[in-house]
Amino acid sequence: MMRVLIADDSSAIRAAVREYLHWLHIEASEATNGQDCLDMAAKSDYAAILLDWNMPVISGIECLRALRSDPAYDPTAIIMITTEDDFARISVALDAGANEYIIKPFDKLILRLKLEAAGVAIPA
Repeated sequence: MMRVLIADDSSAIRAAVREYLHWLHIEASEATNGQDCLDMAAKSDYAAILLDWNMPVISGIECLRALRSDPAYDPTAIIMITTEDDFARISVALDAGANEYIIKPFDKLILRLKLEAAGVAIPA
């Protein structure tokens, strides 16, 4: 089964995204901060990583930069999921290597479309 890592410090957001992924027949793992995300990504293979921008320990953008600095994560789709809706922030994330950017709140259809746009093949 395909696996996606959700990195967000909000348990409510992680639960909602986990439900959306379940609807898409995708298994979800969860990290509560950027450092946990890096640690988990190093131990397992994920089709995609969904990153919140504002997290403790290491922010989502710092985590994104760390992941993209390692060629091992080149095939991994990384999508920012955040309340940061400023165009400058969106540009920073895309320039740092995010494949897509989702502004909270969002629904399962938006998540599906963004995963597909990032090159993730959704299971039938």
